[in-house]
Amino acid sequence: AVVSTQSTGCVKREIHHSTINLNYNPRPSFGLDSLLLHLALFLSFALFFLLFKMSDVRLSKLRPIYDAIDAGQNKQAIKLIETAQKKKNTPILKVLKALALSRQGDKQEAFNLCQEVQNSNPPPTDDTLLNTMFLVYRTLGKIDESTKSYENAWAADPKNEDLGKGVFQAYVRQGLAAKQQQTAMKMSKQYGKTDYFLWAAISIVLQVPKGESSPLLSLAEKMLEKLKDDGKIEECEVLLVYLDVLEKSGKTAQMLDAVSNPKLGALFKLPFELVKLKASLNEKLSQFEAAQNLYRELIVNHDHDEWDGYEGYLRCTLKRIESGLNKDEEIQNAFKTIKDIQAKEDRYLLRGPYLAEIELDVKLRNSGQLQDLLVNYFEHFGAKSCCVFDLRKYLSFFASTESKVEFLKRLKEKVEAVPKGEKYTRFSVTYYQIERILGVHRTMDNPQLEQLATDLFQKYLESVQMKIESDKINEEKLKEKQKAMEKELQVRNDKKKDKHAKKEESERGPGDGFLLLAVHILIELYLRNPLDNQQLLCEALVILEYSLEISKANFQVILHLIVLYCRVGQVARALELIALLQVRNIQFDTISYLALDDVLRFSPKLVQPLLDNVFRFHLECSNNTPDLIIQAYVNRGFSRIVEMTEFKERLQKSHTRAVVETEGLFLRLTNPIEAPLQNIENLHPALFNVKQSLSSRFIEASYEYLLGLRHNHDTTCIENWEPEGVASVIDQLSQISPNSTKDNSIPPQAYTSARVAVSSKETRNEAIRVRRLVLQFLTELTVNSPPRASELADISKCIDETSTKMGHSFRLDSEKEVPHNTTFDDFYWAIILQTTKCVSTLFSSQLIQHASHKDNSNNNGNNNNSKSNEESIALFTSQLKSLSGGLIKVFKSIVEGLRDDRITIVTATLPQLRSFVCEVLLFLGVFVLVLSEALPASNLPDVASIQLNAKGKGGKKASGPSRPASLPSYLHTEHTPVLRAALDEFSQSVKTQIPTLQESVNFLIASVISTTTSSSSSRKQNNNNEQVPQRVITPPPQPPVIVWLRENDKLKNLINSVVNFQQNNLTFIATVLAERLTMFEWPNRPAPSSSKSK
Repeated sequence: AVVSTQSTGCVKREIHHSTINLNYNPRPSFGLDSLLLHLALFLSFALFFLLFKMSDVRLSKLRPIYDAIDAGQNKQAIKLIETAQKKKNTPILKVLKALALSRQGDKQEAFNLCQEVQNSNPPPTDDTLLNTMFLVYRTLGKIDESTKSYENAWAADPKNEDLGKGVFQAYVRQGLAAKQQQTAMKMSKQYGKTDYFLWAAISIVLQVPKGESSPLLSLAEKMLEKLKDDGKIEECEVLLVYLDVLEKSGKTAQMLDAVSNPKLGALFKLPFELVKLKASLNEKLSQFEAAQNLYRELIVNHDHDEWDGYEGYLRCTLKRIESGLNKDEEIQNAFKTIKDIQAKEDRYLLRGPYLAEIELDVKLRNSGQLQDLLVNYFEHFGAKSCCVFDLRKYLSFFASTESKVEFLKRLKEKVEAVPKGEKYTRFSVTYYQIERILGVHRTMDNPQLEQLATDLFQKYLESVQMKIESDKINEEKLKEKQKAMEKELQVRNDKKKDKHAKKEESERGPGDGFLLLAVHILIELYLRNPLDNQQLLCEALVILEYSLEISKANFQVILHLIVLYCRVGQVARALELIALLQVRNIQFDTISYLALDDVLRFSPKLVQPLLDNVFRFHLECSNNTPDLIIQAYVNRGFSRIVEMTEFKERLQKSHTRAVVETEGLFLRLTNPIEAPLQNIENLHPALFNVKQSLSSRFIEASYEYLLGLRHNHDTTCIENWEPEGVASVIDQLSQISPNSTKDNSIPPQAYTSARVAVSSKETRNEAIRVRRLVLQFLTELTVNSPPRASELADISKCIDETSTKMGHSFRLDSEKEVPHNTTFDDFYWAIILQTTKCVSTLFSSQLIQHASHKDNSNNNGNNNNSKSNEESIALFTSQLKSLSGGLIKVFKSIVEGLRDDRITIVTATLPQLRSFVCEVLLFLGVFVLVLSEALPASNLPDVASIQLNAKGKGGKKASGPSRPASLPSYLHTEHTPVLRAALDEFSQSVKTQIPTLQESVNFLIASVISTTTSSSSSRKQNNNNEQVPQRVITPPPQPPVIVWLRENDKLKNLINSVVNFQQNNLTFIATVLAERLTMFEWPNRPAPSSSKSK
């Protein structure tokens, strides 16, 4: 209604929009009130137009800057900003410059600019400015500073609701649930909105650890109870939060009362969800009759294939029988219910009712008809790949051999009754998988297993031929469809071909299961005698590569290839297959363990892309998951908030993430030292890199941290058909050393491999811990000024204890000879431990003095300490000599081991030796440089002289700076000359032994190259012009290849030539095999889709 008052007659006219008199035309009013109203409207429109123009002008000036930043042209953006700042230096320009600088890598200047804007008076309150500052702080890894900026802004303008939301969202990004609660309660009181009250309740729930009870839950319950009593629970999401709080508090009865309320129950979008929830709640309350009726309603009226409903129904039936009801009557009712559901599903068979019938017989009836029911299920669903997994848990009931034989005979009859074709192939695959699960294959001897592998592979080849013929028929039909589509849609024929070709490649062959079973049998034969049957792994690799050409999208074939190639050390091909697998998102955390451990062990240089992908995924999750949680708050998806928060915390504690961070940092530190193997002149760039890389990092290595790590590995991604309680052949294969021809071969480090038994998780955690302790030690030496003696001593002690737990018992100060079975890992940890002892002894004594403690320098000459100082000097000198002598012993042992055939030469040995050399040089380089600074002298030794020259001669003078200017300064004391002399002697000793170590590298390179390129006796000479000793390579006996390999001369010659190169050397065999497979013509294979096909 519009009310107008005439100033003359004070007559009121009320005009309603639905009762307007169109003929009524009153005289226009020009009173004071009307004039003021028109004037106010005019001023409002004028102000709005002015603000719009100002905003438009502002955006037009900043638009080129935003475009340059979005395009990644940071230098161009900085130029535009500096040009605009000459006219007026506004806060938004400073923050945009900080954003460009942070993305350009100039983090300190970017941080300073943001701090300047943040600390201004009054503090910034513009939303665009605060959001841009958040982007800068997130890039710099300083989210807490962004939170401070929002806090200051809201304090300056408390009436601004958007700033309050910004503060709450900042706490969400940091995971500060307690502060979220306080902020949400404050906003609820200040702005009076129900959403903020809900935010506070959810924040309380987030403060309670999963699986624990807390008084906070009572507070959250009371808050949500108040909403329920006020009738403000009007959405299903709010109801789910209320039910979640009640469930965590253990109040099942109240949950049932809540969902039984018609108003609240109507909030569920799908009726079966409410029925299922009521059934489970009644079951928890031991109200089995009500629960049974609800479960029956669920499977009869809502979802005939709801397996949880069938399981709940049978559980409640069993409980009612146990309570004293008539057993036969209850079983008969349950049986009738299931049969009625089966009768309803005559058009489209569902697995649920038939599996429920088997479950009923196992749990309740025990009628002796289990075999009949399993055969019936096989008859209906044997062509589905899921059939074997559905029946797996029931196959363990066949205890006797006679029952197994009879059951398999009946299944075989069902298979033979199926007409020949694709369906018959799928039935046959399921039959052989069940046969293996029943343990029949484990009772066969080697010739029988070999014959079975032959038969299975022959069946696979027949299925491939059938698929090729079927594809030809389908291709003709496809061409007809394409012609019709081209006429109708006028689409180019080649595009349609490409589109349909991609669809064909995404299909799995019906007989692929035959090949995978044959592979498992070959691996089992290998495991029975690893020393004599190594060629069987080559055969497995060959037939898997052949299958990959036929079924490019069969991820099981790719996963098996990845594991086998990693097992034999050919990690380059494994990484190619990971790329073919197209691993995405969470899969980087769940299945990267298949290759990560072996790539780290066999080829550290190739692992960087994989580490980058895993680290990028975790970084994106750390940055994006909080934003998704914020969106859940804003969009009222409350039930997802707790779930996403738990997901974020689980990823933060990921074991894979810990490994990637640790090894990625080691690679970053040792990358500049890779060049010594290629004639680098000095180690100074690497030493500077150590301080730069470690200065801004906190390396966590506590036991509490390790115990909190979560192994998110998907150990079920590779199919397994072994009997119940027997580890899969893939798991068994992972526990065999890849070069197990000798007792002293290099063992795997068991770092991330989840294929090892669960009990080895502790070993993998210890491996991470000791590696992180080394990083902590390097950080303490290079970053802290001066190093803290207590921290150095603690880290040294922890390294000693942890390396001993891992089985590295070799020590440099031992007078015993180096055992023949000592590995590179043993050498590495012995060197690290002895070095940490030397450093700890030096800095924990009073022998050196830092410049910052100059006032206490007069106390150094106290006679009371002379005896302890002499003991410390003697201990340090003794430890340094042990380190020097141990290094000589280690280097010589490596060379002698390579020459005397005590260390198996494989392609994996070279990257292992390179990694060993780089990390040892890094550690020794930091050790010598820091001790040189701690023991000042006029003639500082040149650390750069520790080098690896390709000619085997060290001692070149470094061209780089002698020492970093930022390292701590130490004072010259009376003990300095003695200690300095010991250090100089150590440096000279190491320098003279570096050529010996280089000699071992050259020998290894020459051995691998000469074995790879030719079997002739000519070998390359090493740097000392000595002939590399000829290895005696004797061919193994003729491998028992399967029939298809015997009948194919090309493939037989390929296998034999590879195996004959070097006996019992899997890594080498796989390397040559991978190179030669690219030139091999496969039999019965379709034409390759492109010239790049392998």
